[in-house]
Amino acid sequence: MSAPVERIVEAWPRVASVVHWAPAFEDGPGHDYPLSALPVSPESLSALNEEERAELALSLWIQYNRRTIDAEEYIANPAIDWLCRDGDLPLTMELALMQTAVDERYHTYFHRLALKEALGRSFVEAPFVRSITVRELLARQAECGAEWQRRLVQLAYAAVAEVSVNAFLEVLSKSSEIRASNRELVHMHNADESLHSVIFVEVVAHLLKSLPPEEAAFLVAEMERARDSFLKHDFSMYREVFDAHGFSLELITTHQMMSRDMSGVDELMASVAR
Repeated sequence: MSAPVERIVEAWPRVASVVHWAPAFEDGPGHDYPLSALPVSPESLSALNEEERAELALSLWIQYNRRTIDAEEYIANPAIDWLCRDGDLPLTMELALMQTAVDERYHTYFHRLALKEALGRSFVEAPFVRSITVRELLARQAECGAEWQRRLVQLAYAAVAEVSVNAFLEVLSKSSEIRASNRELVHMHNADESLHSVIFVEVVAHLLKSLPPEEAAFLVAEMERARDSFLKHDFSMYREVFDAHGFSLELITTHQMMSRDMSGVDELMASVAR
């Protein structure tokens, strides 16, 4: 049995955000979203006055929370629910995944609270555009003819989501540009995810040894596909927000801020190859 997973299961009642933290949305200095992270030139941003910059940051915060909720509901939660129900895993892994399921539902809950609070301050609502990763997950599942294939595609995307590190979470959680309450919310989400990464590495490694060879090979291939999907830069959210506000901001489409750290995924895939 995995010692790291056992330690996480034992520590969860003390460290999980759901058992010791609740969001408080307090007014304070800073914007809702770090405008320095936008893939636009500083010169174009400087053309906006302070009120316009605050409105832009609020709309981006709204879209960020919507996309986070969407990712939890369409990527992580379905895979975790299936693993808990039908994964046929060792008990400690099942318990760790049940704890993870609670964490993810709590993340959806507090991001919904953040969304509600932000919408209450907003006068401009940009259309919601689903992220390219969720769109590609759903499209890939639609291509699959067998239920086991759709299940493993779901798992592949969830595993990459949980094992990779979203660099933008680090940017938000440490940004001095944004309100302290927003920064804390992202920090608490990120702290939980750091434990989920360990759990998913162990779960996927176990499954790759226990699945039939055809299914194991399929899962590896789909994880590689999911890895590529998560690394794609998606600028649709920015375009919708800029258009909704009538801001003429030119996107720099070579911007790298939204990339993810795939070292954990690469290490997992390398261990499979050995």
